Amino acid sequence: MPAPLKVDLSPIEDQALLALTQAKGIPLRTQSRATVLRLSAAGWTVLKIAQYLKWHPQTVRDTIHRWYWGKLDSLWDCSRPGRRRRWHNLNMKSLLQFKISLFSYQLIFILFSYISYIYLMLFLHSHGVSTTYAVKIYRQYLDEALATLTSNPYQLAADIYGIGFLRTDKIAFNLGVAPDSQFRYRAGLIHVLNEAAADGHCYLPQTLLIENVIKLLTTADHTPEEDALADIIKDMARKDDLIREKSEDQTLLCYLPTYFHSEQNLAQLIQSRFCQPVAQDMPRVRAWIERFTKSHKIKLSPQQQLAVEMAAYSKVMILTGGPGCGKTFTTQTFIFFTYF
Repeated sequence: MPAPLKVDLSPIEDQALLALTQAKGIPLRTQSRATVLRLSAAGWTVLKIAQYLKWHPQTVRDTIHRWYWGKLDSLWDCSRPGRRRRWHNLNMKSLLQFKISLFSYQLIFILFSYISYIYLMLFLHSHGVSTTYAVKIYRQYLDEALATLTSNPYQLAADIYGIGFLRTDKIAFNLGVAPDSQFRYRAGLIHVLNEAAADGHCYLPQTLLIENVIKLLTTADHTPEEDALADIIKDMARKDDLIREKSEDQTLLCYLPTYFHSEQNLAQLIQSRFCQPVAQDMPRVRAWIERFTKSHKIKLSPQQQLAVEMAAYSKVMILTGGPGCGKTFTTQTFIFFTYF
């Protein structure tokens, strides 16, 4: 079933059409067509518009289709074979006036955007933000950049690659954000858990998490309180910004949702692998290895061959070794085996 016919209007086009429906001296038919386009952009269906204007549905469809190739020109009647030309001087004058109005709207919009951009650049530079990061901030938020910075500058760390917590914290300090701001505490908790993930940890015990966050957020004038951080952890867990589980010894473990679900899915995948039977046919495996090494003129060491053989009939296998011992070469050989 095809998608419903719908017009997409820019703010400038919508304002121009609204002005057209309210202007004097414009043919009623032209104003009705402008109304059709605005109603379609607002989500009205063709049938609903037709019932509202008492038009045939096909006339509504034709009006919408004409807009795509004619824009404002399509709203006025034009000449056709066997019909007298219905363009009048008043129509021409009105069309020219609205084209000028549309150009004025576009020019004002461009100037306003440019002024907003310059003001944002000056504002960020005055608070110690480099041009590189100022441009990234503008591209991310556009006209909402200033509002985002003043309401919660720590959102930058979550939304913009390359602007981490430490840089965001410096920006927030220059903007006058209080060191005990809840936004700062939340961003600090997320940062510490991400740092732990970079070290290979999917979670941190809550006590260790709070301890590390206090070290991170302590300044000369402020030291976060454990109870305040614990309350924020609870609130984040309620909002699913954080996941908490109890270990066997009832220790609270704190995860970021991404790492929690990744760990769960990996555990399920490994469990399913253990439940699958693996047929062992070592003579066939060794015969394939011999053919493969001869055809590619390569040679496996005894340990590398043993690793390929074990991978062929093991449900789960971990391959380790120092740099240069051939882990990649061995893995590539096994991939060829599974493929062929």
